[in-house]
Amino acid sequence: MDFQWDSEQQTFRRAVRDFLAAHLPPDWESLAQGPGSESQAAFAKKFCAQLAQAGLLVPHWPQRWGGRDADPWTAFILAEEMWAAGEPRGGQYMNVNWIGPTLMRYGSQDQQARYIPPMARGETIWCQGFSEPEAGSDLASLRTRAERTDRAIASAVRRSGPRMQGTPTRASCWLERLPDAMASPFSCFPCRRPASSCGRFPV
Repeated sequence: MDFQWDSEQQTFRRAVRDFLAAHLPPDWESLAQGPGSESQAAFAKKFCAQLAQAGLLVPHWPQRWGGRDADPWTAFILAEEMWAAGEPRGGQYMNVNWIGPTLMRYGSQDQQARYIPPMARGETIWCQGFSEPEAGSDLASLRTRAERTDRAIASAVRRSGPRMQGTPTRASCWLERLPDAMASPFSCFPCRRPASSCGRFPV
């Protein structure tokens, strides 16, 4: 079995490195304070739009959603080079790797049409609602519920309960909320609204 990268994969890696060399500013190391930092998030909005224009933001996504149907190894090489460079995509790596594909698989047609194209253009930053106050990783103690109120209407869902997450939030536009039950509906809501608040947690 050959574990070496083939010529096409090596060419793609060089293209990503060349792009990084051409688009990262001289003071990048001072800006790269973590994907959730405000300085990195601000830079990422411009950088990800440039990545998208070059076809390097979501190459592994289906063409219908702005990708080019590249294989998983292409996504691996892209992620490897981005992390080696200090993750200039900022929190948008969440869009690329998890939230976008989750919407493609489980989102309604309205959600897909509304949320996926801006992700593919590098225009939005998402975070994930994983846990709750006083819950941590104890899934059995989660209180958030998503209950369908009208089975004839896909969007007729009542959601209740607090949500707290560990992914970049302060710079995020939208949050993907994951209810406690596997069968509960997938939901999204804006981070910038009166009922939402963002803060820092001590580490």
